[in-house]
Amino acid sequence: MLSVLSRRYKNPNGAAVSLRLLAVATATVNARIRTGGLSARQIWTQRDQFTNSQIPVVDLTLILNKHQNHLKNHPHSEKSKAPLAKARDTSSTIDLVYLYSDQSKHHLRDRYLLSSINGMWCNVDKFIGHQLRSSPYCVKKSDCFKIPVSHITPDSLSSGLRNNSSVIATPNPPPIPDEIAAITPDKVKAHCNLPKDPAAHPWAKYRHS
Repeated sequence: MLSVLSRRYKNPNGAAVSLRLLAVATATVNARIRTGGLSARQIWTQRDQFTNSQIPVVDLTLILNKHQNHLKNHPHSEKSKAPLAKARDTSSTIDLVYLYSDQSKHHLRDRYLLSSINGMWCNVDKFIGHQLRSSPYCVKKSDCFKIPVSHITPDSLSSGLRNNSSVIATPNPPPIPDEIAAITPDKVKAHCNLPKDPAAHPWAKYRHS
């Protein structure tokens, strides 16, 4: 992370990073919030980096939580790094795949289109935005994995609607006021058949002369 920030603050003319810029980059890294919800500065000083108030930080608790996170990640790391344990689910062509080697914390994985398979090797085309590169890449089947896609079938949709009754339940319409319900069709017709003479209209007396 420090190297990335150093390149960001680097002089465009190619000059070396000054001590001031290096200090700014170091302070930025130390102020970043880590996985445990605290920054390196807060862990070191045991104080809030904004209010400078005391934080109840126990070093042993932080160490144990860090160790537990490492233990939880071991099965996934072993499956990713062991060549024989990788899932080889790219048995069909015209699939979107990822490469295990595309590991970066700064941008998403690049997508590849699996175009052909020849034994333990396969040809993939890299996506650049919404377009494909002209030249394909030849990689091992064990070095790529299929992008998981969730399919919604009519059966799963209907079962989900049955399980969630609140989705299909419709609210009851509001009650009709008694004044509106008491109006009959005859009253409506009598109200619509007004006299043609404007002087005989019941609201004629309210008109301005």
